[in-house]
Amino acid sequence: MGLITISVPEELERSMNEFSLNWSEVVKKVLIEKTEKLKKLKAFSSKIKLSDKDAKELANKIDSAVADKFLKEE
Repeated sequence: MGLITISVPEELERSMNEFSLNWSEVVKKVLIEKTEKLKKLKAFSSKIKLSDKDAKELANKIDSAVADKFLKEE
């Protein structure tokens, strides 16, 4: 099994020490979940064939839709 070492800010470390959790297992589960989501996204995106122009237009439409949603919520 591979070994990963991470650094966390001191404040986070103090907070983590308040809880008796196996942080290695917590991080491993998060990495597994994220990896699975990325695999699904990669499989999905590999089926989509967009030109750069089409991708930019789609991104602009999404940006506009998100902006409109937030402006309506205010």
